[in-house]
Amino acid sequence: MGTSDLSKLPLSLDADERRRGSRFEESGPPDRLAQIDRRGRSALLDLVKSPTHEARLAFPGLMKRVFERSGGRLAWAGSVDQQLIGTGSGDFDDILISEFPNREACTQALAERAAWGPEIFVSEIRSLVAAPWSTPLRWIGRIAFRLRALRGGGPPPYAPAKEDRPTFEQVEMGAPEFGPTREQFEALQGADLESRVVMVNFLDFRERARYREQEDDAQTRHAEPIEAGRGVSGREAYGRYGANTIKIVGHLGGRIRWSGFRARRISEGSEPSWTQIALMEYPSRAHFIGMLRDEAYKAGTPHRDAGLERTELFACTSHAGFY
Repeated sequence: MGTSDLSKLPLSLDADERRRGSRFEESGPPDRLAQIDRRGRSALLDLVKSPTHEARLAFPGLMKRVFERSGGRLAWAGSVDQQLIGTGSGDFDDILISEFPNREACTQALAERAAWGPEIFVSEIRSLVAAPWSTPLRWIGRIAFRLRALRGGGPPPYAPAKEDRPTFEQVEMGAPEFGPTREQFEALQGADLESRVVMVNFLDFRERARYREQEDDAQTRHAEPIEAGRGVSGREAYGRYGANTIKIVGHLGGRIRWSGFRARRISEGSEPSWTQIALMEYPSRAHFIGMLRDEAYKAGTPHRDAGLERTELFACTSHAGFY
């Protein structure tokens, strides 16, 4: 059954399912949306848990119709394959990202969805509202991304992991709290290495960057010396890591799929808020894993470690229609 084939799916719960307590979390009071510029574009990021495979397939199509009636659009939808960095937050099946022309359209869409209640046939929705990239910034970012990739030229400076699988020790990335555990890395290695993957990054930055007092000899490989980062904000430090990584991702044939800022929870529950959410697509998991052991990539990780307060990373597969 395709994502838009809703006719075969019952959009109501039978008595037994209602007794089991399918939980639909409505959006909070209107003041939770006050952070969004009334006239500016807004984005809704939904973390969805579904009771059945059929419901997972049908839900994005249903939400697409609901959001389009409010003037919005479903920008991206994907299945969560694995939580690669962080623990304890990956108890959901799918991620949906929708964009709206203004706050009123977002509020209208949330109200219409809430009116469906449990009849939308999902177990749980945890929602975040964010400010998406502005259209000019989106195009500037994409052009700059491609220009950096063109400057690199040639094939990746390493063999993708499907040809030469690295060990966990070869890809260990700086501070352990900002990298995968051995178990998470081995799970990634055991997945389909040939398929495209979208890495969904949840990012929260320190107010001020925190560089280690003593850096090893790796700092000599930085295009931007470690010392030059002292006194900068966490966002600026992470931006230096990002500038270094974007060159490599573009070189691989990857791309930025979406980015949003000031993501705040609007549903009940424990979902935290984030400074930025960014989606990066790679040609394959093999290319992503290969990048992690590239010395040019590793050279940027001290900037990432200095800038981040906390992070979570999810490996996802785009739904049909969002490749």
